[in-house]
Amino acid sequence: MRLRNALVIALACLSGSGGALGAEGEYADDAWCRDRLWAPVEKPDPARNFALSLSGGGYRAMLYHIGALRRLNEAGLLAELAVVSSVSGGSITAGMLAKAWGELEFETRTLDAAGPSGALPLEVRIATNFESRVSEPLMKRLADTTIDVPAVVSGFFPGGSSADVVANRYDEILFGGAKLADLGKTGGPLFIFNATSLQTGELWQFRSNAMGGPSAGWTTPGETRLAQAVAASSAFPPFLSPLYLRPPSARADDWKDCRPVQFVHANDPRAHTRRTIRDEDRARYREEVYLTDGGVRDNLGMVAVDQANRRRINQSRYALDELISDGGRTFGFDPDPATNWLSQGFRVMGITSTEPDLLRIDAMLDRAISYTEDNAAHCALYRSEDRRLEKERKGEPSYRLKALCFGGDGAYWGVQRLPPAHQYFEPRPEPWIEIDDLADLGNIPTRLSALDQVTRERLVNWGYLSAHYGLGFINRLWQCSQAQRLSVCAMPYESSGVGPRTTTREYCLRPVKCDAIKPEVPAR
Repeated sequence: MRLRNALVIALACLSGSGGALGAEGEYADDAWCRDRLWAPVEKPDPARNFALSLSGGGYRAMLYHIGALRRLNEAGLLAELAVVSSVSGGSITAGMLAKAWGELEFETRTLDAAGPSGALPLEVRIATNFESRVSEPLMKRLADTTIDVPAVVSGFFPGGSSADVVANRYDEILFGGAKLADLGKTGGPLFIFNATSLQTGELWQFRSNAMGGPSAGWTTPGETRLAQAVAASSAFPPFLSPLYLRPPSARADDWKDCRPVQFVHANDPRAHTRRTIRDEDRARYREEVYLTDGGVRDNLGMVAVDQANRRRINQSRYALDELISDGGRTFGFDPDPATNWLSQGFRVMGITSTEPDLLRIDAMLDRAISYTEDNAAHCALYRSEDRRLEKERKGEPSYRLKALCFGGDGAYWGVQRLPPAHQYFEPRPEPWIEIDDLADLGNIPTRLSALDQVTRERLVNWGYLSAHYGLGFINRLWQCSQAQRLSVCAMPYESSGVGPRTTTREYCLRPVKCDAIKPEVPAR
């Protein structure tokens, strides 16, 4: 015990962390942080292996994500989500899913229809009332209502707040005054709504039992409404932001300093990139919080998932497989860009704002592990408990090897992107989807403005199909025991298609065989 206490104190000195040590040598905040932030993602749960990130993009993204969720539900993957991290327009969809989760009626079904060669019957859990509880309120009530213009107009009057108007409209149309704390009573995945702090420039997370960020710290959400969290996440600057949030308490004792990951050598090395903050400033950040759109810092909602996976890997637990649904509008190509100072400046700002998300996507896909005969056999030794402890006592394997053996897979799909061809899917997507139709959908303005019914249906269709194509890049779904998930495909609104130029109706790619992974990815 003395050795453990000495080690904890030494680590604190190396990392510059503050806080009081408890009787057992851990910081006083650690138990609170573990229970509130990390317990939902640390515990091994064989029934929940996926993390879903829903990007920003106004109503365009909101509708696109509805289609993706519908496809995940048909594959039985909605019930297997451990984390849903969302930003801006994605937070509207996630908020509706979170509120409705306790009302979803999951039914066990067997997927045993004609599928890929060698596929086996598979039992999955599907929400039979997903359309009425999640899709229809967003499709028929919110997407048919313009709320950004009235909100902006109200912001011009003294005492008016555009973000508060948006939050109130969300409550009237969707959430009915639901509190963040209510989400923890319905079970299901951990929902994380991401906003950006105008004061610190960092992400501010809303969860059912905690809210905060790295510099300000973490506290309980109290009576904070779900609509406020979603409005903060979708407070598009400068017109719909900031959202002013007064936490339940500004007392130092009611705020906790939560460290994301404890490494062997010291605290989280990313602490080197954080700016020093004075105690008096931290106190001000806790009295009144100024929040803007989460997409300012992370328009894909990936950061929270990365934190959860680093935590799991560090404890020799499998990372969650990452599913990223991107309804965002990236800065497009321009063969003849304007060169005057003003136009050039706007274009450069657009390119710079898009680049971080592209880097995050590339990094995620680079981390996705494709199991082979060699590394699967190598990792099997490390996953043996005795073998793992022996290696760790000797100081090996490195964290990099641990990340290899416990790292998760990943899939990405985006509203402006035609998925790459997959060698086990037929037919290929290129011949029957017109790029101009995708451009039309991707160029729908990022607003909270009413869309006509056909456009709504096309966005849902394309989100559904994009998720279908994207799921094929999760390696373990090609095992014969899982491949039936990939053969389920029926576009939600067949008559609307994905655009006027695309006339072929053979939208659904079908897997032709399974057992593509040898040996099979072990049970998680």
